[in-house]
Amino acid sequence: MSGDPPSGPRPPLRRALGRLRVSRFELTIVAALVVAATTPLAFAVYQAGRLTEHALAFGLDPRVVDRLESIPGLYLEIFRSRKQLYAEQAREIARGLPRDPARGARYLADAVAATPRLRRAAWTAAGGAVLAEAENPAPEAEGEWRDAPARVALPGGGALECTFAIEARFFAEVDEARSVAERSRDFEKLGGEIRRTLLRSFGALVVLAALVAAALGFLIARRTTRRVGDLVAATRRLASGDLAVQVDPGRSSDEVAGLARAFNAMVREVRESRDRIVYLEKISGWQ
Repeated sequence: MSGDPPSGPRPPLRRALGRLRVSRFELTIVAALVVAATTPLAFAVYQAGRLTEHALAFGLDPRVVDRLESIPGLYLEIFRSRKQLYAEQAREIARGLPRDPARGARYLADAVAATPRLRRAAWTAAGGAVLAEAENPAPEAEGEWRDAPARVALPGGGALECTFAIEARFFAEVDEARSVAERSRDFEKLGGEIRRTLLRSFGALVVLAALVAAALGFLIARRTTRRVGDLVAATRRLASGDLAVQVDPGRSSDEVAGLARAFNAMVREVRESRDRIVYLEKISGWQ
């Protein structure tokens, strides 16, 4: 007869705490799944961080930003040079003005036709009256254009007012270059925030993957340890003399289920052997 105290039903609180207790085997399974799930993600975070650093380093290269900021200045220099050229051309036309205003219209028409990008020329008197003028009716080959005026004061009073054409795309390109430079500066300021946001996002993904892997590992391990625990409890009952104990192997066909079936077969054989022994003892007693 066993000297162990009789095992009665455990209180509900003790049973609940027993279910919550995590065994070493369960911890091993959970740790293995967490490592397997988070290692590739951690490597991906590292690689993403490096790629982001390279991309930001290329996009935020101070030399690139400085070059972008210098483009509007280059366009302005070209614009000033163009205006100086137009002013010089207007002075050249003014030097050739005839003394007779009646011949001025013909002279200005020839000048407009011979001077590139000159759209209009007007010879005005000291009082502002127009003495002669000419205009180029043909459209510019470059498409849309904007006025670039050039005014030359004449020695005897009056002035020569010329209107040259500057391509509209020239101003659009200046605005676009200035906008790109401003966006590059803003992007440079946001570089640190981009890095932090990326690390936070990937870090949250790693933590989420670790939690999911831990939960799955715990469920898988708990399913296995519960079945192993049933086998341990049945073994203890068998050791205490309970030959009617059986373990439910379930529908699984894994090693634990095979062990449960083997245990049930062993218990049946032990029970049958005991029954045979008892039968033989009874027969011996009758004789």
